[in-house]
Amino acid sequence: MSLRQILALAFVWFSIAGCGVAHPVSAQSRQNNMPAELAQALTREYGDYDEMVAWDGMLNDLQKAEVVCIGEAHYDARDMETAFEIARALASKKKIALAVERFSYDMQPALDKLYLLDSETVREAEMEAVLQNETYQTVWGTHSWGQNGFPINTPSQPIFEAMLKWAARAGIPIIALDVSLKERKNGLGEDISFRNELWKQQIEKFWQEHSRADYQIVVIGGITHLTNAPDALPTKLKTDSSVRVISIGQRDAMYHYLSSTKVDTLAKTYSMNDLIVHHPQFALVNVKGVATFPAPSDYWITVHEPARHQ
Repeated sequence: MSLRQILALAFVWFSIAGCGVAHPVSAQSRQNNMPAELAQALTREYGDYDEMVAWDGMLNDLQKAEVVCIGEAHYDARDMETAFEIARALASKKKIALAVERFSYDMQPALDKLYLLDSETVREAEMEAVLQNETYQTVWGTHSWGQNGFPINTPSQPIFEAMLKWAARAGIPIIALDVSLKERKNGLGEDISFRNELWKQQIEKFWQEHSRADYQIVVIGGITHLTNAPDALPTKLKTDSSVRVISIGQRDAMYHYLSSTKVDTLAKTYSMNDLIVHHPQFALVNVKGVATFPAPSDYWITVHEPARHQ
């Protein structure tokens, strides 16, 4: 048996032995009880984080929030699959509304009409029609590519559309967050601060039309919008101290960068399917330090194999 296998078995034994009662321990102590090279890789990428948490523990915490913000890299299908998995899990426990970046706010009337329809089949058919909207297809559709020819949205598009059809069938309200095609063509598509303020207004408008207590809002959009940076959406929503917002980041979380490569490789070596960091100090999303989130999301999903939706 190799040294790595021995360390992996020791880590599993320690984890099982400690499952009975949750005891708060320091990040340093927690790192001392996992394989050293994995602990070092996590510290390098996330700094002095508070703790590692289990998937179910994170979901239990998310249920306490009024707004859950899930960041994703548009070109990574796994990120959207994970966002969809979290949305389904939360919807099984309480009423949710789904707020999405990929629909422009001028699509909201068409989305609202969906819920005047009684039939799941008819709602899904209407959602199919909504997905042919010019703005959506131009900005987020199959032919949306980056300037260097990189397929920005294509890998996650089928998952996103499956999620929206699921929401339509289930009668889940959908909040369209983003700028119109005209505004995007005028340069506002690159104005992150402006867009985040618009997103906040769209959520507040939903709250004006529905009691805040009635729905948990699940926001799904690009990670640059959903960290704890000063101009990000979670921070803007938290200006009202009565609103509890929890944000989630994932993996690479930045266009064209490979993230957590070392962590991901070591997790596979030690047969660890889920590694979730709570309150990372920062999130380094490129091995050369080119892209760093100094104010990352509350949770950072570094390793997770999402459950596929059938």
